Amino acid sequence: MSDTSIPSPLSAFSAAVADLVRRAGPSIVSVKSERTHSSGFVWRPGLVVAAENALADDGEIEIVAHDGASIRAELVGRDSSTDVALLRVPRTDLPQAPPSAGAA
Repeated sequence: MSDTSIPSPLSAFSAAVADLVRRAGPSIVSVKSERTHSSGFVWRPGLVVAAENALADDGEIEIVAHDGASIRAELVGRDSSTDVALLRVPRTDLPQAPPSAGAA
């Protein structure tokens, strides 16, 4: 018989991933542009980070927040070399991504 009181490394990893998803989930948003749908995260109040390559060069951008609200977003900046785009949204009450606790 095996001793089930000692957590396995896989169980510990699974618990850590579940906790990360629980904490970060509300800050994840859906990002919709004329070209595609992707995801992003609330970085700071009123600012969302998304993949630059998923955004059209022009046209409307919209995010869908964790609460289901559709919000028009404004492209503030983009960097194709790092594939990062910054979007401004009028809502500043969206949950921000939790700070990193260290190396993954």
